[in-house]
Amino acid sequence: GQSSEKLGLGDQTPPPHVLLTLRDQLAAHGLSWPEDWQSARQSLFGGWEGQKSKEIALLPGSGHKNKEWPLRHFTTLANMLKAQGWEPLFIIGEAELERGLRPPGGMKCESPSPPIILAERLRKVRAVVSNDAGPAHLAGMYNIPGVVIFGPTSPKIWGVPGLINLIFPGKK
Repeated sequence: GQSSEKLGLGDQTPPPHVLLTLRDQLAAHGLSWPEDWQSARQSLFGGWEGQKSKEIALLPGSGHKNKEWPLRHFTTLANMLKAQGWEPLFIIGEAELERGLRPPGGMKCESPSPPIILAERLRKVRAVVSNDAGPAHLAGMYNIPGVVIFGPTSPKIWGVPGLINLIFPGKK
């Protein structure tokens, strides 16, 4: 089996190359990187509030169709979650709406925008299941439990700290 570190469980530290890039960008503007960056971020933007929620956010979109776990799989997952007493919530972005990506009728669906509204909405769910996309990274920033599904991109490069990063073998 894989170690929890390889899956991203409990590790909220971004990869070293990301930290160095952020520090360099801040330094170029005369700003310093706070040593306790997680607390600084949380004091500015808040944290996860969905510990008692029954909603599980399903984010089937991504920046490119090749990075999307099939909608039918998200639908199957939503039905399984519902059967166990959870409340699946599809969150669909504007690009996906334009492409016609919609969950089957009767499934709860929202499209919170702009990103700050999306972040506020995600903070209130119990967990997320997402393709490799920006909203997954928002979830990671807020310490929201969840799973990110990768393919064809690599979680070794683009993985979300704190979330379980999985490679879907059928994605190419």
